[in-house]
Amino acid sequence: MRSVVLALLWLSSCSRCSAPAPAQRAAHSEAAQPSLATVPAAPEPPSAQSEQVKPRPELLELGRAVERARLERDVKALARVRTPGSAGWKQVQQLLASRLSALGFDVEQQVYATGLNVIGTLKGEHSDRVLVSAHYDHIARCAGADDDASGLAAALELGRLLAPQRHVHTLVIAFWDEEERGLLGSRAYVERAQAQQLPISVALSFDAVGVASDKQRSQRTPAGFATLLPEQAALLAERGSRADFLAIVANPSARALAERLLAYAAPLGLQTMSVEVPLLQAALMPDLFRSDHASFWLAGYPGLLLTDTAELRNPRYHCQQGSDSADSLDYGFLSRVTGTALAATADLLDAR
Repeated sequence: MRSVVLALLWLSSCSRCSAPAPAQRAAHSEAAQPSLATVPAAPEPPSAQSEQVKPRPELLELGRAVERARLERDVKALARVRTPGSAGWKQVQQLLASRLSALGFDVEQQVYATGLNVIGTLKGEHSDRVLVSAHYDHIARCAGADDDASGLAAALELGRLLAPQRHVHTLVIAFWDEEERGLLGSRAYVERAQAQQLPISVALSFDAVGVASDKQRSQRTPAGFATLLPEQAALLAERGSRADFLAIVANPSARALAERLLAYAAPLGLQTMSVEVPLLQAALMPDLFRSDHASFWLAGYPGLLLTDTAELRNPRYHCQQGSDSADSLDYGFLSRVTGTALAATADLLDAR
């Protein structure tokens, strides 16, 4: 969970940082740690070619159309105990399905052995899917506002603002069950996608995207950080170790979306740190597999995680030091994250 060496190895792979690069860790399921034996025998898809992404003015305006008040209302409605099988879990499941249906998505409730995913599809000109997701389950006795009502609200807002237009590619908004039990919902979806040979261009996962701080020393790093990575430590110290950025964690085949996120983040006022991790390197860093993007990585699909780094900045993570409640989030930060993801996803959805 807190391996110094693994966190530092991850940081050393940072290829594009628009903010100081403190050590990050993927949030946060207690999934079984993958071994090299779990990596598919087939080679990873070749890296997408780097491209100069120029933000489109109309998509910057789309990103600015995100409604902060709506995000806050949604987080408040979704932040409740959502242990699988509980009344709150069922209520949130129904709310998500009804919202997607009202937006015009074809809604499926994918039932698998131990849970249920809520999946909305908006067909495009082509069948290849751009998938945006968050997990709706959580642990007992914790409302889970940051983890992951913030991600659910962001995905709903993307759905709301992308639904009115027909796109070149098909948009899928998915809400996974049982992330906290080992990524079971996303794994069930990926297994079915493989069996059906569904084309997936990229899978984006929101997981804990609502906490930020401009206070000095609000971003924590592992012991030994300054010794092993003095340049990065100096940059972080220069900025006062502020937890004011979004972490972007991608495999090489998700580069097209990662580069769009970086291109739109700056003009929309969002600090970012981007990490690109090849699969074999990631297999040596088990913490990188602790959210739903990992289900897609292990199946050879392009996958990308957006996170605020969970407990490395949020003491309320899993209600460890206070309630992970709706009133503890930074809705300006959540709005910027959502707007950036919206603009980047719209750009990719209409790429030919």
